[in-house]
Amino acid sequence: MGNPIMRLFEESGMSVQEFASAADLKYSTAYDIVHGKANMENIGAGAFVRIARVFNTTADALLSSADVDSDGLWPDERELLSLYRKMEQSEQSLLIEVAQRFSSLGRSVR
Repeated sequence: MGNPIMRLFEESGMSVQEFASAADLKYSTAYDIVHGKANMENIGAGAFVRIARVFNTTADALLSSADVDSDGLWPDERELLSLYRKMEQSEQSLLIEVAQRFSSLGRSVR
């Protein structure tokens, strides 16, 4: 995926309506953004900040596609993957369990 908002949206499991509501965007604007139809240069700074908050990141990170490697991974994701691969299988299972718990906490807080 070329733009990080599309990737983050897909990973979030949110509907377009949930995304629009969380980012305080019109449904049509949110739809265009997550389906790659919006010109990213026409999205205002305030909208970028609100979108970033929805995905627990920063507007700078959303705008900086240079931080994404050729596999589409952010530096933090690459580091987590590296650490994961160094773990024993039982540690990997525990890490996944903890990450799932944190993920579900984040969704219920929104």
